[in-house]
Amino acid sequence: MLSVVTPAALAALEARAQAELLYRDFPHQQWVRPQTVDGARVRDVVIVGAGLSGLGIAFGLLREQISNIEVIDRAPAGVEGPWLTYARMLTLRTAKTLVGPDLGVASLSFPAWYTAVYGDAAWESLTLASNTDFMAYLVWFRRVAGIPVSNGVELLGVQPAGNLLALDILQDGVRQTWHTRKLVLATGLPSAGPLLPGFTKNLPRHTWAHSADDIDFHALRGKRVAVLGAGASAFDNAAVALEHGAASVHLFARRARIEQPAIKTPLEFAGLYRYFRDLGDDQRWRIMRRLARHSTPPPPYSIERCTRHQNFGMTTSCTWNQVQHEGHGDVVRIDTSHGVHEVDFIILGTGFSVDVARRPELAGVAHDIALWRDCYTPPADDRPDLVNSLAQAPYLGPHFEYCAKPGHVAPWLDHIHDFGIASLLSMGRVSLGVPGMKFGPPRLVEGISRSLFLQDADWHEANLAAAEALALADTPETGSVI
Repeated sequence: MLSVVTPAALAALEARAQAELLYRDFPHQQWVRPQTVDGARVRDVVIVGAGLSGLGIAFGLLREQISNIEVIDRAPAGVEGPWLTYARMLTLRTAKTLVGPDLGVASLSFPAWYTAVYGDAAWESLTLASNTDFMAYLVWFRRVAGIPVSNGVELLGVQPAGNLLALDILQDGVRQTWHTRKLVLATGLPSAGPLLPGFTKNLPRHTWAHSADDIDFHALRGKRVAVLGAGASAFDNAAVALEHGAASVHLFARRARIEQPAIKTPLEFAGLYRYFRDLGDDQRWRIMRRLARHSTPPPPYSIERCTRHQNFGMTTSCTWNQVQHEGHGDVVRIDTSHGVHEVDFIILGTGFSVDVARRPELAGVAHDIALWRDCYTPPADDRPDLVNSLAQAPYLGPHFEYCAKPGHVAPWLDHIHDFGIASLLSMGRVSLGVPGMKFGPPRLVEGISRSLFLQDADWHEANLAAAEALALADTPETGSVI
């Protein structure tokens, strides 16, 4: 969609944003102690992931006058995050008015941007933001907010280096070492990779894909497609396959009914978002155990996007007993509790792992990271599959920081903050998408800011003493003649 108003509206909004930031950002003084290693700059914070969360966290740090930061993303500029890749819904599922990476600065909000670009009437008629518009907004926000992002940069590993962290960085094909005081992993849902059923090990790789993979939907034209899963992403991928001319798409769900969003509505209130982390382990476990039984539900319009096609089918209360490649062509035979199906391609809407041991960049430190299974004993009657899934999540401190396993000595772990799906059990639903932006990034930023100040407290005191001595030296003694 092209802008229906003059560029002057957007320019005026940007000027207003700069004025608002100047007003809000007192005191303006940079205050974190600068450091170097072998003459090279030590970054105060490195944020991995320049999507929604990474931008919001960086903006929060800048507003605290912590500016020696860098956001890195291996994706090219303009396609960070899921919005133009594996987020295959047509629109966001959240209200158009929610606080985003702007963290409450109205002139940098999505509503302000959309109104400036398309006009008041367009905003009033808008129901939900499209993926493309939201990505365009994030690109604009990043520029106007002055977020320092380096694209095409990948974190390969991290190791302790005294009071710092040494990062193994790949940039423009060259490996290099960066040192930082704090590391934030803001890589969203696919942080530790997808959860894959065991049968995928026995299938040719070209016969299946996870819902977060880069799928060539054009290649599915005329093909029979099976989708495993009952969540929103399963329906989104089924719809895209249908829209690209698949001969048939059949969705299989273990559960008896496809849930509606109202199931999680009781959890969408400020108190739970803000204070979930302050609950005891038992209560956090019970709440997340309930959530773990239900994948992100498809909204009605996502279901209708599939059911409008006559070649779409769906079977609930269905388990897959055996899946095997037939050995001729691309045919895959699926033996289910409701009969046998032969398909050409499988899409797995089976969710994501929270296992830090599966993150290659954490290979050197994962053995020290405390997991919930190290710190908490779940009720004996809990379902084993739920226990195994939940208990492998990292047991995080109050500001998303890793903790050391009981008996391990790794004080540097609290310099690494996990702001992604793995934080769900410890922190609640504040690091997954737009609804948590009002609550999650401020908590993380407060923790980093506090830690940097306390680490530098002696340095700040020495600066105060030096300033006092200088002031006294310039002040005439009592009774002196000028």
